[in-house]
Amino acid sequence: MNRIPNVQNEAAQLERLAAQRVLHGKEKRVVFAQIILTAIVPVILSNCLSGQPWVRARIAFCAAVIALIDALLLDRFQRHFRKQAVLVQELFDTEVLALEWPSWHVGDRPDPETVAAESKNYIIRHGTNSIHSWYPEIIGDLPLPWARIVCQRSNLWYDATLRRRYIHHVVLLAAILAMAPFGISLAKRAGAEELILTIIAPLLPVMLWSIREATRHRAALQHTEDLKKFVNGVLDQDVAQLAQPKLEQYARSIQDGILWARLTTPPVFDWFYRLFRRSNEEKLKKGTARLVEDVIRKLNI
Repeated sequence: MNRIPNVQNEAAQLERLAAQRVLHGKEKRVVFAQIILTAIVPVILSNCLSGQPWVRARIAFCAAVIALIDALLLDRFQRHFRKQAVLVQELFDTEVLALEWPSWHVGDRPDPETVAAESKNYIIRHGTNSIHSWYPEIIGDLPLPWARIVCQRSNLWYDATLRRRYIHHVVLLAAILAMAPFGISLAKRAGAEELILTIIAPLLPVMLWSIREATRHRAALQHTEDLKKFVNGVLDQDVAQLAQPKLEQYARSIQDGILWARLTTPPVFDWFYRLFRRSNEEKLKKGTARLVEDVIRKLNI
C-alpha cells in the first residue's frame, strides 16, 4: 500500500540515520564534558583542596573559567551538533514519509557532503543492522496518508517512554544525593558546620544538575505527550471520512511538532538508550501492529 518499508532501507536513508547518530553522539559528548566541568570538577576541587586556604582564589578563578567555557563554547557546540543531527533526521523523515521539507522553519536541507562525511566511519565500524527498518515493516500495509500518522505516533511513543524512564532515574539520583549528606553526617557524627561545608557543599553541584536535568526532560516529555494525544485523537476519528488533503495537513503539523521538540529538548545518553532498546522496540512493534490492524478495520480494506 506504501513504500515506507522499502524507502527507509535505501542506502541514502541508512546513510542519513548513521550521520544522525554520529552527530547526536558529538552532542552527547559535549553534554558529558559540561557535566564533568560544572558538576564533578567542583566536587573534586573542594574535597582535595578545601584545607588549603592559599588556593581558594585559584579555585574561584578556575570556576569562573569553567563557567565561561561552558557558556561561550560548550553550549554553542551542543546546540550546533544537535541542530545538524535533527536536520538530518528530518531529511530522513520527510523523504521516507513523503512530506514537504519545512524550509519555512529550518531553511535548506543538510548538504549531502556533510551526511556522507559523518556517516562513513559509523557504517564502516558498525554496519547498518542497528539502523535497518527504523519503522516496523507492517506499516507497509496501510495507505500512505495513514502510514505517516502511525509512524509519527511511533516516534512520539518511543521518545516519551525512554524519556520517562530517564526522568525516573535522574530523580532517584537527586533523592539519593539529597539524603546522602544526612546519612554521612550521622555516621561521622558531624556537626552542622561540618555537614554544610564538607558534605552538602561538595554534593550541591551534582544535586543541582540532577534537578535541572529532570526539569528539562519533564518539560520535553509534556510536549511529546501532548503531541501524542493529538495524534491519538486523529486516529480515533472516523478514518474513512478523512480526506487525503486533511491527513497531509495533519501529518505536516505533527512533524513540525516533532521537529521543534528535537531541536529544543536535551538528549538521553546512549548507554541509557541501549539498556532499554530491545524491550522498547518489541513493545513498539506490537503496538504499531495493533494500530495498523485497527486502521485497516476502520478503512475496511
